[in-house]
Amino acid sequence: MTKALLTMKETAEVLFGENDDNARRRAIHLLQSQKIATITTGQKRLVRRDVLDKHFGIDGQRSESPSDLDSYQR
Repeated sequence: MTKALLTMKETAEVLFGENDDNARRRAIHLLQSQKIATITTGQKRLVRRDVLDKHFGIDGQRSESPSDLDSYQR
């Protein structure tokens, strides 16, 4: 069963294949720059999996070379 909501750590893992603090911050910045809606509950920020799939084509898995994200990674 896949989760419908992902934390920023999980989002970073899906998008970048990493879940450290730098990857988490990159994920937050990417979502903000793309104006992708997130859900904030207290200090936890969540994003819907279907929204990530719509914008980045994740479909539950990270592709080997997401061309849209390569230019973002530093």
